[in-house]
Amino acid sequence: MRNASVKSHQQKRLNGKVPIEEKKQYLYSLNPARITLLSYASVPSLKEELIYFLRNNKVMVVLDEAHKIKNTSGGVTAAGVLEIAAYCSSRVVLTGTPAPNGYEDLYNLYKFIWPTKKIIPFEVYQLKNMSKAENDPRVDTLLRSIEPFFIRVKRVILVSHKQQSMNRLSFLWEKHSAEYTM
Repeated sequence: MRNASVKSHQQKRLNGKVPIEEKKQYLYSLNPARITLLSYASVPSLKEELIYFLRNNKVMVVLDEAHKIKNTSGGVTAAGVLEIAAYCSSRVVLTGTPAPNGYEDLYNLYKFIWPTKKIIPFEVYQLKNMSKAENDPRVDTLLRSIEPFFIRVKRVILVSHKQQSMNRLSFLWEKHSAEYTM
């Protein structure tokens, strides 16, 4: 029974099945889980509570599928995520498609990563123009400015690493399973 309570304190999932009042109560609690999972859709309705949570806890926010905040034309999800960015202790973005429509898709990603510094030395309209132009000389400047913050991991490497991990787990299970069987 002890393991179940430890596990529940390790993580908290605030998905759509959890009522909004319960989410708010959790975000104001004094003893949050080590990992809290929240959907993008919840950010606009919980912005004030999230800011309180981030101010009062040392929190790394990881945006998975971060391309969901690429909307630079006033999308409420993107705006809400960018507004809470300044209160995060640290920030990471994960996306398989950082710029599917053009360089302008990178703007909000880097604005989230470092909200107090202008990493991308161009405005959104300039990035859109760069996407349309062939061989725009500004692209080299853009790539140099984002390079220190960008890591590309190819899918084949992830699959290979996952397979190695699974093989290792299988080996450990076979090695130690006799110890745990009666």
